[in-house]
Amino acid sequence: MNLYTQSQIGSRVARIVRVAGKVDSELHVVLCSILDHTREHGDYTQILPLLNGLPKGQRLQAIAQWLSHFSNKKLIARLDNKTKLWVCELSKDRTDADFDILGAMAITFGDFTKEPEPTTLTMAMLIKLLEKKATDNTLNKDGSPKVSQEAANLASKLVAFARQA
Repeated sequence: MNLYTQSQIGSRVARIVRVAGKVDSELHVVLCSILDHTREHGDYTQILPLLNGLPKGQRLQAIAQWLSHFSNKKLIARLDNKTKLWVCELSKDRTDADFDILGAMAITFGDFTKEPEPTTLTMAMLIKLLEKKATDNTLNKDGSPKVSQEAANLASKLVAFARQA
C-alpha cells in the first residue's frame, strides 16, 4: 500500500464522495427494482448476491429492515448463523398490496434507519440485558426457546450477584 500525499488525499476524498453518491443512488434503484420484481414474480434471488457481496462498510441490517418494512414483513432477509451468508424467506401468503413500492422509492435504506451510535456497556445496561434474558420465554420460528433454561438460570444468578455487589 502506498499512502497518499496531502495533495493526493484531497482529490481522492472528492472522488470517493462523488462515486459514493452515485453508488448510493444506484443501490437504491436496484433495491426498489428487486422489491418490485419480488412482488410481481415471487423471485428475490437477486438480493442474495447483493447482500452477500457488499462490503462490510455497508449497513446490511438496514437493507434487511428496509426490505421487511416495504414488503409488510413478507420478505425477510437475515444472516444465517451457520453459513454466515444472507438468506431470504418470502411468505407464501403475500399479495401485491403487501409491497409498498412507491413508499420504498421515496426513502433509501440509509435514511429509513438511523445508524446506531457507539455506546459503552454500563453495569446498569448489563443488568437490564441479563434480566431480559432471564425472563425471555419467547420461541424461535422452529418452536425452540430463544433462551435455554440453563442460560436463563445463569442470567438470574448473575443479576442477583450484581445487585449484591
